[in-house]
Amino acid sequence: MAHIITVEISDAVYEELKQQASVAKESVEQVAALWMEGTLRELNEDPLIQLLGTAITETDITDVGERHDYYIGQALYKEMARNTYRESEYHA
Repeated sequence: MAHIITVEISDAVYEELKQQASVAKESVEQVAALWMEGTLRELNEDPLIQLLGTAITETDITDVGERHDYYIGQALYKEMARNTYRESEYHA
């Protein structure tokens, strides 16, 4: 099922989409939709984004923009600790 949305973008972004559409011989709307689909797919498959998402959803974090490196490190530490615990179960 497809949905129609309206998005306001800058002239610069529109011109870039228009150029990409011309090269791909597609409409600007089609290029924008394909870009959004691809970006969302990449975000859903990115392990660092998944780790960060875990850290954010488990707490009331509101300053990710300023402290993203810290939060990624904390999420990675937690994930490594879980994996270490799992590995120790296999070797017991």
